[in-house]
Amino acid sequence: MKLINCFKKNITIILYFILSSFTLHTYGQNISFTVELSPMGSFTANAKNVTGSISKSGSVYSGENIILKVADLKTGIELRDKHLKEKQLEMSKFPEITMLKAKGANGKGVCLLKVKNVQEKVNFTFKEDKKKINFEMKLSLKKFKFAEISYLGVSVQDEVSISGDIPLK
Repeated sequence: MKLINCFKKNITIILYFILSSFTLHTYGQNISFTVELSPMGSFTANAKNVTGSISKSGSVYSGENIILKVADLKTGIELRDKHLKEKQLEMSKFPEITMLKAKGANGKGVCLLKVKNVQEKVNFTFKEDKKKINFEMKLSLKKFKFAEISYLGVSVQDEVSISGDIPLK
């Protein structure tokens, strides 16, 4: 009886790790936006379950239609989430942020990013990490037609840092 219980316990543990690995592999994409505030401070908005992937041909990496749903962004503060999604990103009119096209080699690339129906080219750096691409980029809010953002004497700085992981096909 002890042997059967031990076997059941081991099978349960093994299944847990297999399912956890599958979940991390399938839904492991993560994008983070770091927003600097003035006179001081910052916050990060995170989103998981970004759709799309990057492919590699020789030394060139490329991707199309990598989509982040604005509704998935979370900052850790519910009121700030609501303000970010509804007022700044106008989620009801523009429910997605999309990397329309991206191409890179030797750790550097350029993508066409669409935010609030405005398309701009943005440079990025990246590195391959097993079955995913880790990337970093900085974008100007002014280029994407955001008005100055300020609340109770605290302003959002123009440059936003974006980093994340996208699966490699």
